[in-house]
Amino acid sequence: MSLTTSQKRIIFGIAIVFILFLILAFSFRKPKVQTISLTIWALEDNQKTFKPILDQFRVLYPNVKINYVLKDEATLEEDYIKALADNNPPDLFMIYDSLLPVFWNRIYFFDLSREKNFNAFYLQQVYPDNIIKRILPENRYLAGIPLYIDTLALYYNQDIFNYLNIPLPPKNWSEVINLIPKIRKVNQRGQIERSAIALGTINNVDNLKDILAMFLFNFGNYIIKDNKQSTLTEKSAQEAINFYLQFSNPKSLSYTYNENFPSSLKSFAEGKTAMVLGYYTDKKIIESYNPLLNYKVTYLPYLKSAETKINYPKSLLVVVSNRSSKVNLALTFLKFLSQSQTAELYFTLTGKPPARRDLIQAHLNDPKSGVFIQQILTSKFFYQFDSKKIEEIFKTLLEEIVYQNYSVDQALKRAKDRFEFYWQQNND
Repeated sequence: MSLTTSQKRIIFGIAIVFILFLILAFSFRKPKVQTISLTIWALEDNQKTFKPILDQFRVLYPNVKINYVLKDEATLEEDYIKALADNNPPDLFMIYDSLLPVFWNRIYFFDLSREKNFNAFYLQQVYPDNIIKRILPENRYLAGIPLYIDTLALYYNQDIFNYLNIPLPPKNWSEVINLIPKIRKVNQRGQIERSAIALGTINNVDNLKDILAMFLFNFGNYIIKDNKQSTLTEKSAQEAINFYLQFSNPKSLSYTYNENFPSSLKSFAEGKTAMVLGYYTDKKIIESYNPLLNYKVTYLPYLKSAETKINYPKSLLVVVSNRSSKVNLALTFLKFLSQSQTAELYFTLTGKPPARRDLIQAHLNDPKSGVFIQQILTSKFFYQFDSKKIEEIFKTLLEEIVYQNYSVDQALKRAKDRFEFYWQQNND
């Protein structure tokens, strides 16, 4: 049966409408968004801990996927070099402030002079002066964003203090020394069974480099000057080293610790020593040894007066690799990390002392990390041209005095020469 002219027109009209409908449907269809990947290497927090922060970033940037990889500090540099050889470096990675000089030539520095809102002035309002000097060279180039600023404090065993009727922790180093005869426990063979404080040794004091630097600072010695000249031959350095060594010197009235003890944090966790210096982040280590330990934390003891005390910090930074092909997107992530809401979330997730001024103010009296937070603004970093080399220099210094019969003065002169040699070598 043949179609009439009117029927043909109707069918043709329907076809036209259907075609137009298809064209419009495809026109309004959302184009598929391409996913962009960023890889970040972390040092402390596992993926589960950091995930809420990554989720918040994905809310703002749903097309960005972040590959979060936990690394070991001991192999970080080796892993990075291998990743470069494989042409697969991370876009961002975390480093401690002490590692900044080692990775200096591998970091992408952002010129903030043209940034309207995220510039040097903004960062100086947000972060304390001590960390600004680390992350903002020349007040213009951004090296990275700090996740936290931790400080050394005094951990003490509450059960031991209670048993010995010591109601309050020591406020200064004179009080620490005066407590040694009361806390120290010696057996019939003259061996120390319980130490008052884990200090003075070479191989079993955790955070040794930082503790020695802290004593040097508080005796008025700044280790190395901007002109590459070490100050370790000054009298203040001798005083600091002698003060540290007295705790492991059997001839000293302050003798309380030796190399027979396990590492200081483990010794403290096992109740073999009553006091230890440590960071907030050391809580995790202590509790891994002994989750039932009854301990408390108080401020780092002062030497001369509380007003002149210099606290010692460490900070974890997020930096961008200069081999990343996505530096602009990586900068966006750094800006996100610097925001107050993100930093507050990180503090909520980890409890680690915040780096932002406003969060320092808000959490000064936090029951868990308030002691560490209250010490941030009076803490001092020092330029570590090579963190591992500096630790070696400090250990060699102590070994020459303890085991090789060098005088403190002679050992410090040799340490000064090593400082200046390695400084020159790392800055040529």
